[in-house]
Amino acid sequence: MTLPTNDFENRELSTEELEAIAAGGFFGSIWHGIEHAASSVAHFVESPKGLYTIATVAGAVIFGAYSGKWTQ
Repeated sequence: MTLPTNDFENRELSTEELEAIAAGGFFGSIWHGIEHAASSVAHFVESPKGLYTIATVAGAVIFGAYSGKWTQ
């Protein structure tokens, strides 16, 4: 069940909406999205392309810090 977005701040939730929230319908879907994103990041990091990307970014950060590019 999706919650209506029109005039949401000025109205009370219905019994059905409260039951959906209590059952995890609203916040459960948010939690599921967070779990999906974390799983995607984990799979990317484990892949060779992910490791190459992390190594490249880490190298750039180390080089920038060492060469003084980010000091003021």
